[in-house]
Amino acid sequence: MFKYRITKGECFPYLIFFTNDALKYYTSYSSKIETLCFVPTTMANAETIDQIQVFELWEKVRASRTSIDTIYFEYRVDDDLVDHMLLKGYNERDIVSLIRIFPPVKIRLYNQLTLQSLKAIYSIMWDNY
Repeated sequence: MFKYRITKGECFPYLIFFTNDALKYYTSYSSKIETLCFVPTTMANAETIDQIQVFELWEKVRASRTSIDTIYFEYRVDDDLVDHMLLKGYNERDIVSLIRIFPPVKIRLYNQLTLQSLKAIYSIMWDNY
């Protein structure tokens, strides 16, 4: 099921858990996986994930409608992700959805989201950390 394929730009081991075969398994009725937690190791300097990669994973997870509710990575969110998502046609609700499924370790946003969205993000962060 978790076949590790090395393709250009996708050489990170965590991508094993997001292949098409793995996503099919998560959508099956026999899957009871609700949370994935990726713990960083001392050798993880070459395998850090950035917010744009998390956005791409969120698109895959969202499209496949898996049983997974939360996926923990050590990454940070800033205005670049918000700009990227707004340019792609997503709205604030989608940004909050991404942060709910992939809660970041640190967030730094400046004057781009409404107060209601910021309250939702704060609530998510409070519940997770």
